[in-house]
Amino acid sequence: MLHAEDLPLEEIDRLGERVMHAVNEKRATWRHWNLAAEASRQTMHLRFASAEDREAVVGLVVDAAERASLQITPPELASIPIPFR
Repeated sequence: MLHAEDLPLEEIDRLGERVMHAVNEKRATWRHWNLAAEASRQTMHLRFASAEDREAVVGLVVDAAERASLQITPPELASIPIPFR
């Protein structure tokens, strides 16, 4: 059984690349949730010690896939204070 910290960062990055390429084969554009669904599929074969470990690894893989992706949506230049939303 794996714990989240058992997977080396190189493996996380490799999984992130695979996730990004798999989503790229199906879609022209994608969002965080598309990557999360594919990361869950790609890590399904791994046996984790707990659901928290699985969620942590999927989150790390999604972060790696987002870093490997080209963002076409510009980031917010300024945040809107909560009272004005």
